[in-house]
Amino acid sequence: MTELTAVLDDAREGRSRSALLVGDAGMGKSTLLTATERIARRRGFQLVRTASPEGSVRMRYAVIEDLLGALPEALGRVDPGDAQLLVGLTRSGSVGPGRVASALLRLFATIQDGEPLLVLIDDLHWADSASIAALTLTAGRLQSRPVAMVGATRPQTTMDPRLARWQRIDVGVLDEPAALQVLSASLAPDISAVLVGTQAEQVVRVLGCHPLAIRECSRLLTEDQIRGSAHIPDPIPLTERLLSAWGGAFCALPLPSQAAVLGLCVTRGAGSGLLDWVLADCGVSRADLTPAVEAGLVQFIPGSAGRARPDVTHTLIASAVLTAAGDGPTRAMHGRAARGARALNLAPAVVVNHLFAGSDPGDPAAVHALEAEAQRALDNDQAGTAARALQAAAELSISGEHRWRLAARAAQTLLTVSPYVVEVEVLLDLLASADLTPQESIWADWLRAEYTAEQDMRASLAFLVMAADRAREVGSEALPQILWSAAYTAWAVGDRQTALELAGAFVDWETLADPQATGVLPPWAGRTLLGLTRFQLGDVAGAEEELAVAREMAEDWEMSADVDIGLLVNVVVFDQALGLHRSSSDPRLHTAVRRLEGDSAETMSFLRNIQAARALRVGETALARSLVDEGLDLSRAVQSSPNIILRLCTAVRIDAMTGGSEVMALHRDELRMLSRRLGHASGLAYANRAEGLLALAEGWLDDALGALEPLTADLLLGIGPADPVPSGRVDLIEALVRTGDLARATGLAGQVRQVLAPSGHPIAAGLRHRAAALVAQGESAGAEFTRAREAFEEAGDVFQVARTRLLHGEMLRHERRPAEARDELRAAAAAFERIGALPWQERALGELRATGSAVPAGVGTAWESLTAQERQVARAVAQGGSNREVAAALFLSPRTVEHHLSSAFRKLGVRSRTALAHSLTSQARDAQESPDDAGPPDPETAWAEPSPVR
Repeated sequence: MTELTAVLDDAREGRSRSALLVGDAGMGKSTLLTATERIARRRGFQLVRTASPEGSVRMRYAVIEDLLGALPEALGRVDPGDAQLLVGLTRSGSVGPGRVASALLRLFATIQDGEPLLVLIDDLHWADSASIAALTLTAGRLQSRPVAMVGATRPQTTMDPRLARWQRIDVGVLDEPAALQVLSASLAPDISAVLVGTQAEQVVRVLGCHPLAIRECSRLLTEDQIRGSAHIPDPIPLTERLLSAWGGAFCALPLPSQAAVLGLCVTRGAGSGLLDWVLADCGVSRADLTPAVEAGLVQFIPGSAGRARPDVTHTLIASAVLTAAGDGPTRAMHGRAARGARALNLAPAVVVNHLFAGSDPGDPAAVHALEAEAQRALDNDQAGTAARALQAAAELSISGEHRWRLAARAAQTLLTVSPYVVEVEVLLDLLASADLTPQESIWADWLRAEYTAEQDMRASLAFLVMAADRAREVGSEALPQILWSAAYTAWAVGDRQTALELAGAFVDWETLADPQATGVLPPWAGRTLLGLTRFQLGDVAGAEEELAVAREMAEDWEMSADVDIGLLVNVVVFDQALGLHRSSSDPRLHTAVRRLEGDSAETMSFLRNIQAARALRVGETALARSLVDEGLDLSRAVQSSPNIILRLCTAVRIDAMTGGSEVMALHRDELRMLSRRLGHASGLAYANRAEGLLALAEGWLDDALGALEPLTADLLLGIGPADPVPSGRVDLIEALVRTGDLARATGLAGQVRQVLAPSGHPIAAGLRHRAAALVAQGESAGAEFTRAREAFEEAGDVFQVARTRLLHGEMLRHERRPAEARDELRAAAAAFERIGALPWQERALGELRATGSAVPAGVGTAWESLTAQERQVARAVAQGGSNREVAAALFLSPRTVEHHLSSAFRKLGVRSRTALAHSLTSQARDAQESPDDAGPPDPETAWAEPSPVR
């Protein structure tokens, strides 16, 4: 309880906290939530409480909808657009968790009205994925708001990874003193008063100090057993006795009350309107719940509009009621709920859930109704629900051929339309023994490949190749998407021969295909795929031939106002892979982000990574980190391990620049763990290169050698020269030179120059010249460093320019040319300071001091050390804008504003907004605006890797 009290204290002080109570069923999590609620009320908190209903995992946004049910007044005060979005969640399957989280943040602000807010969510182990994603994103963006969020869940072997961001508070059995207090409070006063200490200790011991069992003591044990005059069974079968007690209490209720309680348990999470409809259909009302309240089975939770919401007092009671009622009555009640949901025009997801639970296998009417709901879901852009409906229809169908057709349609819908995952294992089982047509077999193989990618990418590649072969044989329209996915998977696992064969097959298809029938893939997709594959294999000259044609076609492509969003996203992805549109004001990226904002977690995750890569190149490290964090949240929201790996690859790049060994260790270890589990060779290369790079910055040369050495193995080069293998090999040359192994460094430099020589990319040129400079001496080395710096400047890579200046300055110092060295080192230190690359700045300043410059006077003024976006945010805040107002004005998220503001505070040495305003006033009198200030990048798009979009 102390930890929960601390959460409330921090929230009152404006430090938002999110905590998660984790414990087995009956361990008192709900009791702790109630206790927290009482304390919060005494401290002036406003409160919102809800619980995830059992079975809601198949009902998108069920928890959010239940949460909103307690806030009708707040919904009336919020922006009409937010209100419409939130009220229609269950009927709008295309709304992503990002948009929901943003709307929730504004809703919470409306509720607060200057007072702290406590949000309590019970039974998160039953929550649907979309609700968890939205809640986690909301919790991550609360930041300095006076809001506390406390959830409760059971421990699971595969705990939802997004919940790991919440502060975990384990709830186990009580210690004996606490158990005795609970027992005393749970018994009738006349029994508690005469219960002797030793007997009380005996009772709590045989009950296992189990909080719920102790609270239910008088139901589980007779008065004589409690008093000690009768033998207490040892051991007590807790689970059975608890369920028996609740089930017995349910069966003892009057029949109308039993119907009302069963209706309540069946419709939990579907909204109060459906409960009232079901109760009316049964000929009962909420008044019939009163006996259940008196029996301790049901409670009424106060609502903000004065209308209390009924619920069971503990989630396990719902299980006991459904068990005690029996399969027949429970199924019949679900059937009523399905009819009610259709009568009330509720979301297809609600209807599908009750239809499936309320129907017998072989019921043709239910199968037909589920097919109809699938079509209704598709008509409302709710493809995930459509896939679930088709799967449910397949499970109920007893006609083998019809079952297989439905399962194949579910797989096709899932793979080509829906960004959400259904119970793939069930679908695969349905398809496993099916007599499928060749077209349907393609969907089965592709689905198996996508599912297998979560465990073994090599096995996934085999299934994708099988699906591609089938698709080629029957001329399926899915062939190009499968080939692209297969080629990308082959890159990831390092299968060079298969990658080349797949790229060739893609070009062959593109040659024969109707130019107007490429779908979501641009006409230069084949050239791009073949060029990138050849680069991966080390055929840089051949890659340049293909990529040059692809770049020309991509540059000539004109974006129409009604361009298909899938095609536009792929154009942006290919632009990044081809090295085009490096500017943050790219209208293609800008438009794609605008149109997809919050609508597709998986696709938006890719766009955020591209934005992060572009921000990183121009030195906007705080912005890049914010975008990567958001991308990671989105990838975790759809539970996609391959995409999490790609986001972590960018995260460790940022960590290697900015330092923070603890954060980097977490990212690197997770990246390695996932990469090894899936066989993702590229992910391991990123982890090694990042570790080696940071070790170079901090002077740990042995560690750098150990981390970078694996990059000399027979690995694919990656999709460009900036990938970890080419750039990491040049880093290894630096480490070898610094440790005195000049012979090996010279040999490796020759290999790098030979491999990258055919590439016309400026990054490739910069790496070639830097490699040559590191093993050269005198004027020759200086000339190579200058060429490298100019190439990196052409590429717009601020970090690489600064690193080249640092290395050049170090060489000049060692050659006893201190004056020239100081110029390079000061420029490097100033650049590192601007981008927040602190370990590298320290290294540059150390070298600068070694030249005899005791004071780093040329590093720049405090305001000059800020990046362009940090200055924009700092000025807006200094002029009185709140984080939310600044975010809206600059088209940024509040989380990104917080990143920039924190970085600015650190660089300026201030701790408050008032001090920031004083700093701005004094600096304005003495300092000229930097060139960046005259034309900052578009803040909305100042924000990589290719991947197919379904």
